Amino acid sequence: MIYLIKSAAYKNKECTEYEDTLKIGYTKDDGRKSRFNCYITENPTCQILYLIPKGTEQDERNLHHYFKKYKKNYGQEWFSYEEEIINFFKTHTTKESLKELKTYKTWRQEAKLSRERNEMFPILSKKYISKVLSSLEVSDKYPETIDDLVNKLYELLEDNLDLSAVGDYFKTSYPEIDFTEETILSSEISKEINKIEKLSHFNNKISYIYSLQGKYSSNFMKLLLDNLTDLSFAKYYYSISNERASALKYQKGNLEKEYKSQKSLSLNIKSMVSEIISAFPVNNRFSKSYIKETLRTIYESNGYNKTPKASDLEEYFEIKLCKVLNESTGKRDMAFEIIKLKEETQCQ
Repeated sequence: MIYLIKSAAYKNKECTEYEDTLKIGYTKDDGRKSRFNCYITENPTCQILYLIPKGTEQDERNLHHYFKKYKKNYGQEWFSYEEEIINFFKTHTTKESLKELKTYKTWRQEAKLSRERNEMFPILSKKYISKVLSSLEVSDKYPETIDDLVNKLYELLEDNLDLSAVGDYFKTSYPEIDFTEETILSSEISKEINKIEKLSHFNNKISYIYSLQGKYSSNFMKLLLDNLTDLSFAKYYYSISNERASALKYQKGNLEKEYKSQKSLSLNIKSMVSEIISAFPVNNRFSKSYIKETLRTIYESNGYNKTPKASDLEEYFEIKLCKVLNESTGKRDMAFEIIKLKEETQCQ
């Protein structure tokens, strides 16, 4: 129950003058008698003006925020006596009439909602926005741009995480499109997803996911990871071994550092492979000593900690053993002929 109370209060520090003030408060409907008796006992000037049955604590917070410009500098529930407040309570007599007020959230509630919204957005974006974009057949069929759709999705998630509201909007706005899941999850995948989502901490969840390695097929694991709320599980699972993740105690911060380190190393390796391909053109012969020295220079410039061997070229090329003339000694040295680039090297 929401109530409005009128009470006298000191107007100045000397406590010589009084003024009327208003208190907007909340109490349980069945506990109002004892609450009001307590007020009147402690303050004989207290007068109950209006009641809104079944009002909640959230309604109380919304009202406090709505009338914050009239708030007194003592307590959170006391306001100056204003006709605007009085008139509001005259015309809003039921809980339903309070729905027009914007829902006020504490910074903790806002932070929690923001975190949940950011976690859900990629999943919903993939499910709804991508469906709309992939269904475009003619340019003027759907006037919304991708920015319009993104903004609409954020708007729908702004006040709460009512996913049904998101679905209803898209299904109503785009009735020609089938928004049902392309792949119906098997009961086994659903069971594992529910089990993971119910675990309380990130490290418990990722640890359990790694424990499923070998138990299920790669397709099963892909479906499972694609349908988890936290999309970071997939990137760690595919880039960091279980042994390494265990050594890092499955802590998210540690895993993120490892992921970034491996990503950086991967970029260095790509750069290194590109240099090797350029240094050893196909259909040419190179002595083993030349190959080792050239590889040593490339390895060191890319921070690759490995002792170079001429046979390392087998990782990137199809090669053939041969001999080349050493002009300094006049002898023929052992060498490799570069036949062609390996297919897997071309894909790197």
